[in-house]
Amino acid sequence: MPLADASVEFGKFLANHLNRARVSAIAAAPDPASAPEAALARTAAEALRDGSFYQDTRGLEMLAAVVHAAEQAAPAGAVGAAQNSAAAYADVADDYHRFLAGKAFGALLIEGAKAAAAAVGPGWTSWQSGRR
Repeated sequence: MPLADASVEFGKFLANHLNRARVSAIAAAPDPASAPEAALARTAAEALRDGSFYQDTRGLEMLAAVVHAAEQAAPAGAVGAAQNSAAAYADVADDYHRFLAGKAFGALLIEGAKAAAAAVGPGWTSWQSGRR
């Protein structure tokens, strides 16, 4: 899926596969990691990862965090802990794509500078080496 669609697909994943009801069902299960609802979410998270050209692992990371929170909490607080953990992964500000875009732009600048330095030849890799 193209980068622009990855955000849309993650939004669909949140709405359809790891929504509030599913997080609660996972947390309320005697064994959250092997709960049927966790298996459904895991399948969808793997599809999200495999369908993204940059291997978007947010769904798998979110599911792992939800399961871990539910397993570590006292039974009475498992649902709340899992919901809080899920909320931390819900990227409503689209920061993940901003991070990727910033990282890609930084790499572009570095590679552009290297190419420019290589194009002018040896001894011109910095502004000072041009002074003789």
